[in-house]
Amino acid sequence: MSTRPCASGSASRTPRRLKDGGAANGVRRPHLPMTASLAARVHAASFRKFGLDGTYTPPGEDAVPVPVRVLESREAEIGQLPGGAAYAATAFIVEVRKSELAAPASKGMLVYSAGTFRVARVEEDRSGHLWCLILERQN
Repeated sequence: MSTRPCASGSASRTPRRLKDGGAANGVRRPHLPMTASLAARVHAASFRKFGLDGTYTPPGEDAVPVPVRVLESREAEIGQLPGGAAYAATAFIVEVRKSELAAPASKGMLVYSAGTFRVARVEEDRSGHLWCLILERQN
């Protein structure tokens, strides 16, 4: 059983509550969910500021490379081996906007400043605006 590496997304988080019911900074604020348009603007700003240029090539002989911007995130992936032994490994995970890449596929290739990677798994983040690509480094 492994944790879902892209579960965080850009969903809003509820502020930490104190025992008396107040917010962590002492000010009560209503919990406001992130609207779709606000999420899109946050993603656009994040990719503009922190995104890295890359090229995604789908699997197949006639594949046409697609230029993309990625947000890089290395997260620990925790899993379980047959027999019950647990392990933790660092996975290369990047996020790509759906507006740039309509349908990424496993076994596609991604090249960006960190190297050349094969897409091992594709997941959708909770916001619905991003693809999370779990990558394997290629030599």
